[in-house]
Amino acid sequence: MSKNKQKTPETTPEDISSARNILVSLLAKDSTNEQTNRALKLALSIIDSYLHLMNILAGKTTTIKKLKRLIFGNRSEKSKNDEGNSGGGGQGNPGNPSSGPAVSGDGSAGPSNPPSSNGNQAQGVSPNNPDDGKKKKKRTGGNGRNGHDNYTGATVIKCPLCETETPGAICPSCGEHKLYALPSISSIKLIGAAPVLAVKFEKERSGCVCGAIFSGKAPAEYEDLFAGKKYTPSALSSMIHQKYDLGVPFGALGNYQAKLGIPLPASTQANKINDCFAPVVAISDELVRLGANMDCIGFDDTPIKILEGRITKEGEKTLRGHGSVFVCKNIDGDQTIILFFLDFGHAGKSLLKILQKRQVERSPVICICDGLPSYESYVENENIIGCNCNVHSRRQFIDHDPEEKDLYCALIIAQYRVVYKNEKYCVEQGMTASQRQEYHAANSNEAMDTIEATCRLITENPDSPNVNQLREKLKLPEYAGPSAPNSDLYGYANYILLRWKNLTNFLSVPGVPLDTNYVERMVKAVIDVRKKSFFFKTVKSAQEAGKVMSVIETATMNGANSDDYIKFILEHPQEVIHSPGLFLPWNYQAHPLYKVRQPFAILPGMMPHGGHHSSRGPATQ
Repeated sequence: MSKNKQKTPETTPEDISSARNILVSLLAKDSTNEQTNRALKLALSIIDSYLHLMNILAGKTTTIKKLKRLIFGNRSEKSKNDEGNSGGGGQGNPGNPSSGPAVSGDGSAGPSNPPSSNGNQAQGVSPNNPDDGKKKKKRTGGNGRNGHDNYTGATVIKCPLCETETPGAICPSCGEHKLYALPSISSIKLIGAAPVLAVKFEKERSGCVCGAIFSGKAPAEYEDLFAGKKYTPSALSSMIHQKYDLGVPFGALGNYQAKLGIPLPASTQANKINDCFAPVVAISDELVRLGANMDCIGFDDTPIKILEGRITKEGEKTLRGHGSVFVCKNIDGDQTIILFFLDFGHAGKSLLKILQKRQVERSPVICICDGLPSYESYVENENIIGCNCNVHSRRQFIDHDPEEKDLYCALIIAQYRVVYKNEKYCVEQGMTASQRQEYHAANSNEAMDTIEATCRLITENPDSPNVNQLREKLKLPEYAGPSAPNSDLYGYANYILLRWKNLTNFLSVPGVPLDTNYVERMVKAVIDVRKKSFFFKTVKSAQEAGKVMSVIETATMNGANSDDYIKFILEHPQEVIHSPGLFLPWNYQAHPLYKVRQPFAILPGMMPHGGHHSSRGPATQ
């Protein structure tokens, strides 16, 4: 009889943990052998990595693709083999000539350089020299430095010449020639201060036995501040920006103010902002009305947390809300309106609320989004031109094959490169919406047709005669065929085909954007608040936050100083509520009530007696 082979016992995570503890104890002992210590540290790091991977694999949502990204890192689209694939539309090599044969979606080998939309090698890149056709971009920018003109909010302190040094006077140095005028120079000094400053007016007083009491006057330059309320519009604007722009919770700001000796409790902040909320709401409502009547609305949303919660159809309570962002603009227009809706409804439902304020006689509005199924029923309307984001379609192929070694991925990415190169040219030439649409129709139509044909080939039935026709149209080798219906590549191609009309509206309708990248940038405002404030207590507080964020971001988008703008509308609340259209971010400076004022600041070194400012004048009763 043959002897039974002994099985090697399986190694359990507990065994690995025990081995790790032994290594830690060995390292803790004093050892003069440096080579041994290095070996022990290396073994310990290997065990730690193994245990970390085991914990990740234990998660149900972990995939091999995510694991590869964790180990090898996520490749940037701006590397040399994918230069220009992002929205900039620059040139680049769609394949990898030096990598040998590529693998298509069905596992067959294929050439790594697919044909472009005109049948030639994509982008004219030579297979012998991957750098052919690339232009070295000159670096732009000012090395991160800001000139003095950029400090528009700085307090200006004039430094005048003395009388003997003014233009026209005799030079004190040589005593012969007259001085002439030269341009003034500026020197910037940055100082720290609390988000909300406090000024204490100490009024000297005197009294008489007859009962008369006399008080000192405030310095002339501070009379308006002295006569105003305790919480000035500038203080309220600072609190609003801290909370709704920077995402600083009331409690955190209150603690920081207390450390600086300027108490500002969280409850006081909330009450004061609530008291001055009416003019902000009036401006926000006016922005919604104007945005609803603009030509193009791009929208997206991101999850937020609302502690009040709501009951779902299944009868369960959920805290998940939606922070919806809408970017409204006119075709060939200057103004852009940013609207935020923070509640339990997703962006599609909020879109209907906005469009209820749209005038009936207006032409159909262009609505572009990322193509989520939940949005589809809301953009299928005769008064809406539904459009989808091309970057979301292209991104799936980039994530699937960042090296562009797959035949189909490289082909689709190369065609999108052509489209974005044309878009870049339209922007550089300053084309109108109609000129841009005509240019894309003439120069991008072929590339989009190639993308559609490629997606149809991927999703076609292998026995269909259309396979050979599509293969010949794309000039692909005979082994290039459809992918399996359960493959990722099939799903990506089917995503494009289901949304093909919405993805190609930019070829036929003036003013349709290629993507929603500009909307994604605005979504970051909600994400920043979510990361720092974590949640909203009630739906009302979330909705109010959306109104304030709409005003702040719209002012910033249109080149206005949001702090100056908020201060101005808080100074004139009744006028703003009565006529909000006269107090919008792009026209408020033309209002007769607006005055250009020096930013208020008190520097301790500017005052005598250690920061106290005294003034002697006639006493008042």
